[in-house]
Amino acid sequence: MVTVKTPPGTSGRADVTLTVSGKSDTLSKVFQYARTVKRFPFSSSPNFLLFDSGRQKLYAAHKDQVEVIDPITQQVLTPIVPASGKLANSQFAGLSLSPDGNRLYIADAGANLIHELDLTHPGTGASVNPTTAVGSTVSVTPGRVFETSTGTLVGSDVGGNLFTLNGVTGSGSWLTDQFGRRVNGNPWNSTNKGKYIFVARAGNGLISSNIALWNASTSDLLLSTNETQWIVEASADEDGTVIVAGGSTPGISDSTAEVADFDLNSVGFIMQHFDATMPTGTPSFFLHPSGALLYKAGSSAVGGSVEIDDVNLAQSTANITFPEPFVTSYSPFTDHMLTTDDTGRYLFGVTNSGITMMVLDTLPLSIGNVQPPFVQSSGGLTVTVRGSGFTSGAVASFGGLQAATTFVDENALTAVLPALPLGWQDATVSNSNGDSYTARSFFQVLGGQPTPAITGFSPASGTVGISENPIEITILGSGFADYDAVEINGEPVESAFVNSTSIQATIPYWLTGKTGSVPFTVVSPYTGSSNTLSIPLINPVPAIDFLSPTTLVTGSSSGQFNVYGKNFAAGSVVQWNGQNLPTYVNGGTTNSGDSLLLALVPEVCLQTQALQRSRCSIPCPEGELPAPPVWMYLLLILRCPIQPKLTLELSCSVLLRPR
Repeated sequence: MVTVKTPPGTSGRADVTLTVSGKSDTLSKVFQYARTVKRFPFSSSPNFLLFDSGRQKLYAAHKDQVEVIDPITQQVLTPIVPASGKLANSQFAGLSLSPDGNRLYIADAGANLIHELDLTHPGTGASVNPTTAVGSTVSVTPGRVFETSTGTLVGSDVGGNLFTLNGVTGSGSWLTDQFGRRVNGNPWNSTNKGKYIFVARAGNGLISSNIALWNASTSDLLLSTNETQWIVEASADEDGTVIVAGGSTPGISDSTAEVADFDLNSVGFIMQHFDATMPTGTPSFFLHPSGALLYKAGSSAVGGSVEIDDVNLAQSTANITFPEPFVTSYSPFTDHMLTTDDTGRYLFGVTNSGITMMVLDTLPLSIGNVQPPFVQSSGGLTVTVRGSGFTSGAVASFGGLQAATTFVDENALTAVLPALPLGWQDATVSNSNGDSYTARSFFQVLGGQPTPAITGFSPASGTVGISENPIEITILGSGFADYDAVEINGEPVESAFVNSTSIQATIPYWLTGKTGSVPFTVVSPYTGSSNTLSIPLINPVPAIDFLSPTTLVTGSSSGQFNVYGKNFAAGSVVQWNGQNLPTYVNGGTTNSGDSLLLALVPEVCLQTQALQRSRCSIPCPEGELPAPPVWMYLLLILRCPIQPKLTLELSCSVLLRPR
């Protein structure tokens, strides 16, 4: 390794030549001088950076106000404060913009408020108290909050308790799934113009976590079935194509970023490269809007550094050196010390003296996604190529054939596809300066495709149980293909193509806890959606195997016994001579596979008078009630909570003994 001090230069890319013992080697255009390096000094450090692409302004949360920086004029403008004015106890945390960019939201972790500011009418806005909104007896300290595509707000406190708010009425509640269960996790950002909120959930200590997407339209939580590595920070791209998890915190540096797709399946890892390490406690982990690049803060012998990784190639592609170190932080969820503009060329970092801006002439050329990712072979379809580093005059090629290309901006091209052979094809973007980037086997060309149709399921129904577990079923029909997706209420679920008439699918565990029906749809990216057909979820027929104990004492104030059997469901009730007993469901099973119900017998059922009133339901000789102590037969009935016709009756021997 050779360490050098760079000489003065002009903005743009430069060659690097190494000479040793009279022999030289040159790498062309591998080094870049920044166009601009500008420091904006502040006496104390801001803690959360957000770029407003519509107004081309940088916002920086700074205790009780939001600093505003114009990167074009390189000026610090008048700060933004809540409409009601500054509060003495404010400590601003997460910042976010509404999907239309007209409202700025501030999570005030000091005053325990969420401030909404109308950017189209400066000085106007409102504040919402999440503690009051959700009816909490404990103060809710907001960390981040986002406006969704439906207009509601979704956020969480610093402990990961998710909530939803109505910004107009100020009402709210803890966030729950479709079964009314609380949903916990940290919301890192919104995607697809507020349709999804990306959430990371705590997993197995410092070992693993789960990632999830909250669908604002359906109020459903799509949770990854497999755990990811432990998440310090996480990010999803605006296009809704890729997710990364990793980051650093004091004492821990998770330098291997895990990458997942929007079906929440892990697709690989990106290692930390170059001679720059990730500083602990610098929140700085995020994606380019197209998902093509991953930005990670680092440190070097000179100062702060930013490693830029190519997500598609899973490797580092550039390293940017800041003139001074980044300020570290102890709360990645409430702080964000590094961001870029919408092009990715303007970098802003919180450094020792304030905020440092570095502007690059060019960004690494890369492709993030092609939409749609599946096309017909006939050609003529216009597709959008999203990525980074595109320049005017760039040309897109597919399968080695050039396409009529229109430059949209640095992150987007549109192209009219030529006729292409079937199969997976490369996508290439070539800039006018000779730079070229190819994404191998990036999209698929298919022949004529049938429209999928669902005719039934195997088995024809699913059964609910005490423990909520996924249910594997087979969708039967026609016109299925290996690229089709299976959806429930518009959300993708795990599936596996079998053949053109069968697709295996999984009913997620959170849908299997109660009776009803689950609507399935098979979606082709070419011919659209199939019909929607629902599979019923029914209660199983219960079976009682034995009771424990087998004796109860008359005159007792109360009693209890266990009912062991199979096919019990949530909501099952044990009856004593036709009377419902308080029944508790135990979620476990015995070694023999029996489930357990605990039945509580009230005092009135254990008195002699009570037995006399119910003697007609007790099989005794000659229909009379013998004097205790005696052996008697009591009728226990276990009924399904939804389907009373599915009844199993079992005569059980219970000894009633007077005290």
